Amino acid sequence: MLFVCLFVAIGNAADIEINANYLEYDEVAHYMVATGSVTISWEDKVLKGEQVRIWVEKKYLVAEDKVVFLENKNVLYADKLAYDYQADSAIITNASGRADPQYFSTEQIVRKGSTTYETGRIAVTTCDLARPHYLIRARRAKITLNKRITLYHPVFYLKKVPVFYLPIFSTALGSHRANLEISPGYNNQDGLTLKTIYGYPFSDQLYGKLYLDDLGKRGWGEGGELTYSTATLRGTVYAYHLDDKRDMRESLTLRSEYWQKLNPQWLAQGEMDYVTNNSYNDSQYIENNRIDMRVHSFGALTRQGKISNLRVVVESYDVYDPISGMFVSDVVTLPSLAYTLYPQKWNMPFYTSFSAFVQNQYTRASGVYTMNGNTDLNVTRDIRLSRQVTYKPQVGVRVNWVNREPGGALSDQFLTSYYTNNNIRLRLLRWMDWDLSHSWVWQTQTNSLVIDPNGEATNALNYVNTMSFGKLRVKDSIGYNLHLYRITTVEDWRTPFTPLVNEIYWSPRPTVSVFGREENSIYPYQINSVQLDSRFGQLDKRYVNVGAFYQSVNPNNLDFTTGVGFWPTTKWKIDYALHWTSVNNFDTLIANDHELKIYRDLHCWEVKLTYRHRPDGQEDINFQIGLKSSAKDKKRYPTRDAKEFYPWR
Repeated sequence: MLFVCLFVAIGNAADIEINANYLEYDEVAHYMVATGSVTISWEDKVLKGEQVRIWVEKKYLVAEDKVVFLENKNVLYADKLAYDYQADSAIITNASGRADPQYFSTEQIVRKGSTTYETGRIAVTTCDLARPHYLIRARRAKITLNKRITLYHPVFYLKKVPVFYLPIFSTALGSHRANLEISPGYNNQDGLTLKTIYGYPFSDQLYGKLYLDDLGKRGWGEGGELTYSTATLRGTVYAYHLDDKRDMRESLTLRSEYWQKLNPQWLAQGEMDYVTNNSYNDSQYIENNRIDMRVHSFGALTRQGKISNLRVVVESYDVYDPISGMFVSDVVTLPSLAYTLYPQKWNMPFYTSFSAFVQNQYTRASGVYTMNGNTDLNVTRDIRLSRQVTYKPQVGVRVNWVNREPGGALSDQFLTSYYTNNNIRLRLLRWMDWDLSHSWVWQTQTNSLVIDPNGEATNALNYVNTMSFGKLRVKDSIGYNLHLYRITTVEDWRTPFTPLVNEIYWSPRPTVSVFGREENSIYPYQINSVQLDSRFGQLDKRYVNVGAFYQSVNPNNLDFTTGVGFWPTTKWKIDYALHWTSVNNFDTLIANDHELKIYRDLHCWEVKLTYRHRPDGQEDINFQIGLKSSAKDKKRYPTRDAKEFYPWR
């Protein structure tokens, strides 16, 4: 077998590399013929076939028999390809291929430019089976590589059954993928409902969503959301409208969030909410609540330095007033300033910390603006007494100030507090630590630095015992309130004890975790609460959750939580959660609420069914279907991490 490899000039821009078993040149017709496993490469393109004729002077080639054309991550198969590589145009016959995430087939496709194709009749799907679960057939299409495919007069088929028709349909290609979700549902109050979400990626930085919902007896709801995200700028704008036919009220929710890094030190953030009324009850929605009942707006500037932090905030909280039928201001802050100096040594044998806070705030309860603030200055040091003992003393002064007493006549009040904290950590054994601490706070007289003889506010001892045995961790804590001896008569020395808290955490392996907590009053002795949570298995595979909770305020009741999830087959998943209470001295069991989720993998689609029964007797059923291929890494839409928008949380 003869192997030939040569380079032929293509214009002035690039070279073409030809690999073939045989290569002949026709001097009369002035073209070359390459046969036998032909591979031609240039720029980011690769052409394969069994026979390729190349007119060098005309910069034109024709490939036939098992033609494969690769460009970036896109692949095209055809019977014949005629390519003008000077004009970068081509005619491809009996073609099929993949432009991620779409598979397509057509009788003829025409390359109009470096990234644009036009076709005649075409069939498109994201299902990779030989007999796909669904198809979209269209009269013609326009394909822009790595951007989008636009179908004209498409008809959607489930198997061979036509479902619906659209005049035009466009979807993104490459990493920018559109998504459509349809969620039928049912609840006792509104009857049958139907929610739809269409998500559309304009770019890596910009994503849009449209909402159109048939809410049963309530009527139609519609809205949209636009999310943008760059390295220094993130945010979202959201709106949803509902003309409630059942309650005869109109609801409008507007929300915007904003985060921007102005420079390496300064950060700007903001949020603005608007809600017309609270008549809409969104409890029937398990996911994707449309109406937001919180009304919180704020703006903030933060300076994050190496040794300090400065934050300036203006914000407002609104609550619904049933008398006026409107949202009214409940708390308004104009503004608040917070400064923190991180612990600094400054060539001294101890660390110094400082913080200051001041705010001007209106509350609806008082009806007035109150300005208040505080400062805190303290010094501390870790002293290693031995390998097993560490002593950490802290001394500080705290000043609180308020310019007026809400509802009263007092104003310009300064109250200074001196405080100390002493902690001794003793490592008795390699698996046991003791922490002994004492806290003391003494206040001064108002607007004075002179200690008030009756100004002791805190005088307490605390003890924490921590033990670790491999994967088992046990923690016990208790305190003693010495301050009680100053303010009341202690008839029994056990009265000042704080509750004894015992905690245990055991995780012998990643699939097993058990947490238990018990709280006991010392005098008079009683069990205040008991909590137990356990998980066995992995949430994404199979698991069992069991929990129990007891409180002394309901001595005859015991609350339980149980949950189980598993895959009975590779395509089905079932999750079930039940919350129930044992009452009447634990003789009667009452189911508070329970929830059943069923998931079905349909290869290119996925279906979710959720049923929830609430304590008030209301029942919700939600059915959701969506394309899996639209969800990159199983994330349907861009998510907004609260820590990215609000890092101080």
